[in-house]
Amino acid sequence: MRAAKKPLACLALAATTVLGCEEAREPAIRGVPVAHETRYARVAISEDNPHRICGGTLGSIDRHVEYVASRLDVEPAPIEVYWYEQAPETLETAAYFDFAAVVTVNDTLLHELVHAVAIPTIGTAQHFLTEDLAHAFEDDPTLLEDTRSPAQGVQDDVRGSGHFSRWLLETRGEDRYKMLFDTPTPTIEGIRDRFRRAYGSELEELEADFFAEAPAWYPVVGLCDGLEEVHWDQEQGSLSFQTVADCSSASAFGHTGSEEAPYVEAFNLVVPQDFIGRDFAAVDAVGWMIPCTIGEGPTGETISPVESEAVDHFDGRLGYDLQRPFVYRFKSTAYRVEIPFREDGEVVSLELSLR
Repeated sequence: MRAAKKPLACLALAATTVLGCEEAREPAIRGVPVAHETRYARVAISEDNPHRICGGTLGSIDRHVEYVASRLDVEPAPIEVYWYEQAPETLETAAYFDFAAVVTVNDTLLHELVHAVAIPTIGTAQHFLTEDLAHAFEDDPTLLEDTRSPAQGVQDDVRGSGHFSRWLLETRGEDRYKMLFDTPTPTIEGIRDRFRRAYGSELEELEADFFAEAPAWYPVVGLCDGLEEVHWDQEQGSLSFQTVADCSSASAFGHTGSEEAPYVEAFNLVVPQDFIGRDFAAVDAVGWMIPCTIGEGPTGETISPVESEAVDHFDGRLGYDLQRPFVYRFKSTAYRVEIPFREDGEVVSLELSLR
C-alpha cells in the first residue's frame, strides 16, 4: 500500500546473502525464514503464517514482476517478500526501497510488487501517481468511475485508483510516463512541470482528455497466463476435467488451504467460437470460471463491468460461481477455471454441460 524509504530500524545494507547474480546483501528484516525462492524473489514467511504458498502463486510473482518491468521498460532488482497472515502494527503492508523489499499479506501482494519493481528503477512521484501506478496492475479491473480528478489528487496528496496511469501508459507510452518520476520525490509544482514537459500540456488539459477518451475499464492483466489449456471439443455436448491436487504444482494457487480460503487447481478452458451465445451449466460442481479477458469498457462512460452486459452472473472477481444454480451463457472463448481443494492428493473434478 504505502511506499516508504527507510521506516524500519532493522533495514541494513551489510553484505551477507546473495540473490541471483546481484551483489550480496543482508535481509531487510532479520529473523523471518525464507521459505521459497523464485527467479525474482525470495519469499520469507512469518511465524503467524505457517502455511505453504502454492507453486502457481509463486509463479505469478515472477510473471507479475516481468509484466510490470516490461511495461515500464526497466530491469527489476531482486525482491525480498515478507509474507504475513496479518501484518503486525509495527509493519504495515508496504514496500521498502533501499533494496526492493516488501511486507505483504495475500491481498496486497501484486500492489506491493509493482512498487518493488518501479521505485528502485524509475523513482517516486507525488503520492497520487506512486499509488496510482501500483493500483494500475492489481487483480481487479481499473475503473473510470473510481477515478477522481487527477489534478485534484495531485494537489490533495491522495492515492490514485490506477485508471489514470493505465491510460497514460496504454495511450502515451512508458517513456513519457517515466518522466513524471524521480528520486527524491518532486514537489507538487515539480510534478505539474513534469506533466508539461512530458505531455506538452497542463495537467488539467490532460485530465480533460482522460475523462473523454479513457475506457470505462481496463481488464486484469495476466489472469490466464502460465496455465495449461483444456479444449472443449466442438462435437461434444459436455466437458469433464479431473486431476490430483498438488499445492507445489504450477497449476495450484493459494496459501492457506483453509475453509474460508482453500487452495485451487486452475486451468484455462478454451471453447470453440461457435459456443459464443450458447448456454451451459455445471454438474454437481464447486469452483469458479473467470473470463480471461473482458476487453475494454466503452469510452468515456463511468460504469463497471458488473453494470454492463460483458458477461452475466458476475461474482466478485468478474466470474461465474459454479456452485450457484444458474444456467450460464458463453460470452468468451477462454476462461480461467478454479477448483478448490484443501490437501494434496485430493481428486478435483469438474463437469460442464451445454444446454
